[in-house]
Amino acid sequence: MDPAQLESLMIFPLPEVVLFPRTVMPLHIFEPRYRTMLRDALEQERPIAMATTDPSGELDSYGRRLVRPYVGVGQLTDWDELPDGRYLIVLEGLCRARIINEYAPERPYRLVRAVVVPDEPGERALTTASIEVVRGLVLSMQAHNPRLAAFIGEELEKHPDPAVFSNRLAAMIGGDTNSQYRMLETIRVSDRMDAIVERLSDILARMSAQPGGALN
Repeated sequence: MDPAQLESLMIFPLPEVVLFPRTVMPLHIFEPRYRTMLRDALEQERPIAMATTDPSGELDSYGRRLVRPYVGVGQLTDWDELPDGRYLIVLEGLCRARIINEYAPERPYRLVRAVVVPDEPGERALTTASIEVVRGLVLSMQAHNPRLAAFIGEELEKHPDPAVFSNRLAAMIGGDTNSQYRMLETIRVSDRMDAIVERLSDILARMSAQPGGALN
């Protein structure tokens, strides 16, 4: 994406939301300040970043809750304004970015300056090995949860690029918010694939202990 769009980037801070590249996120916009943000984004064709609020609960000098530095930048792909002014929208993740600084309040919503953080491939051999481990885990899952096994297998077939696959799996089975955020800030693809393998191995172990185990 155009780096200039990140010079004044709108952020939507939430405590338990992490947006990954190449994933989609439906959202319900009801607060007046974020309705204003959405209208501005639509009129000016600007992206919106989902920011995860800092679990410390600390505030900045303007009384705003601190946000974690890594954010998922998304573009609006669908929206519907309801009769009472609320919006139902869909954001599609474009990239991960890192906040450099946040501007003083000028609008009802928050604006930051950020930079794109591209993926680093890491060791190709390690990434390839991780993909093969995922295939083996999917085969083992079929006896316990064939629907989940089929879902992950289809994701791998549709998105064979390890960078894309690991982002999508991180969003879908990445665990709680802290675990997902750690995935978001993991920019080396081989490391992110290692984390996916660890997560899938944990899910499989719980399935084996309790047949019919759930996704979480």
